[in-house]
Parts: sequence; C-alpha cells; structure tokens
Amino acid sequence: MEILLNNTPKSLPNHEEISAAELVSVSFPKNGKGIALAVENQVIPRHKWEETIIKDSAKVVVFRATQGG
Repeated sequence: MEILLNNTPKSLPNHEEISAAELVSVSFPKNGKGIALAVENQVIPRHKWEETIIKDSAKVVVFRATQGG
C-alpha cells in the first residue's frame, strides 16, 4: 500500500488498508500527543481515528501543534 503522507510518498508494504490511529502510531511512535490528522482534506477528530480506514493512494496530512511566540 502507498499513501501520500504530508506530500511525500509512504509505503506500507504489510497493509492493504490501515486505521488512522495505527498510521499515527507507526509514523510517530514516540508521542502522538498534539497531532491532528486530515484524510483527503477532511480533518478527522481523534475519537474517530480507530474507525477511520485509510486506503491505498490516500492523501493524508498530519500536523503537530507547537507553541511559541
């Protein structure tokens, strides 16, 4: 399976589809806090990550909240 993650091709060879929650844990294994996710330009609320299935060729954007001044 190949997706476009933050405008970069990402291969997930052992998957035909993946949940949003699993994708975040695979892509950001150290800390999933402060992350927001959009699939095909639709922001997915965190409480729906487990049920949101990402399929081959999907366009996914992951953002991390930061603070600063």
